[in-house]
Amino acid sequence: MKHRTIRGRIDYITDDVGVMGREWFTHTVHSDGHRTMRALTEMDDDDLLRDVTFSVDENWLPLDCFVRLTIGDRFQGTGWFRFTDTYTECESYSIDAGRISQRWPMDGRTPLFVSHAVSCDAWTNATFDMSRKKEKQLIYPRMASSPLGNGGSGPMLGNSTTVTPTPATLYLEYLGEEDVTVPAGTFKCHRIALNRGDIPRFEIWTHGPDFLPVQLRYDKLNQYYQLTELDM
Repeated sequence: MKHRTIRGRIDYITDDVGVMGREWFTHTVHSDGHRTMRALTEMDDDDLLRDVTFSVDENWLPLDCFVRLTIGDRFQGTGWFRFTDTYTECESYSIDAGRISQRWPMDGRTPLFVSHAVSCDAWTNATFDMSRKKEKQLIYPRMASSPLGNGGSGPMLGNSTTVTPTPATLYLEYLGEEDVTVPAGTFKCHRIALNRGDIPRFEIWTHGPDFLPVQLRYDKLNQYYQLTELDM
């Protein structure tokens, strides 16, 4: 078969506590440039289990995404998202909201969708134009499957803080190139910060043209996310 496959595990490390979660991912790269990330996440402190299957095109623009949540070892919700140049849609069912159909008009396809899988969060760096490293770059519109920091609601279509049809804005800032050592090895990484003004800083270190998730930092949850295993 013509596709490439990258597999790995990311540990969720809480400050002064240690490993409080983990995420196994499989990243499939197709010959036409399309990609699919399949991620299974366990978050011990929130008793949350999340399945994500997220696909992007050759320009890293979202195509579709499936999210299923289990909290406290009980079903919470499931949702399917689709992205086009003129609208974004979601079909979901959850314990809290029941059956929901959403379809929001869009002026261009969203360049970034937050599924809350860390391996997919790393793809944020793919939206940064490296020919303009010195500029803070606006990413808009930005959509999410949940407004919560841990992604533990819905899933349904919204922005980063609400489930209203108002896409969020985000600025990316390039912080340089660094050698980063994690349990999976040492990698030369591009480091990019996400800034939106009203949320704590989120930083992402990725390696190579596949934007391998080497390390992430989210101050809101007091956590680092580090690549622990890698199979390429």
